[in-house]
Amino acid sequence: MAANTVGTQEASASQNQFSIEGDMMFVRVYGTMQVEDVVRVRELSDVLLARYGYILLLADGRYTTGISHEARKRQKENIERRGSVDPSHTAIYGASTTMRLLSNLVQRGIALLSGESYPVSFVKSENEARSILDTQRALLKKATVPPQ
Repeated sequence: MAANTVGTQEASASQNQFSIEGDMMFVRVYGTMQVEDVVRVRELSDVLLARYGYILLLADGRYTTGISHEARKRQKENIERRGSVDPSHTAIYGASTTMRLLSNLVQRGIALLSGESYPVSFVKSENEARSILDTQRALLKKATVPPQ
C-alpha cells in the first residue's frame, strides 16, 4: 500500500493499530480508513461480543483523515447482515472537526439503517476517553447478559 503523509510523519496502512485490551478494542488508523480496516474492526468486535456481550472501542482520531466509500459500504453491509447494532460505546480522542462531522454523518446513517443509535463520544485526551469507557462499561455490564 502507498504511504500516507500524516503531518510530518510518514505512515502506511500497515502501521494501523488494532488490538484488544481486556474488554476494550483500541484502534488507530493513519490516513483514510479502508475496507481491510473495517474488516479488522469487525473481527475484533466479534471477539469482544462473544466474550463479554458488548463492545467498547477506544479510537485515537489524531491521524485518521477519512473513511473510503468502499469502507462505508462494508460498514453498511455489516449492519444489514447483523440486523442490529451491537451493544457498545465508542470514545474517540484527538479527532479533527472534519472527522467529528464525518463520524456524526456515519452514525446518522447507522441509525437510519438499523433504527438504533450507536453511541460515540468525542474528547480531547486518551484519559478522558478511557474514563468515559469505564463509565459505559459499568452500564453495559448491568444491561448485558454475557454469552455462556
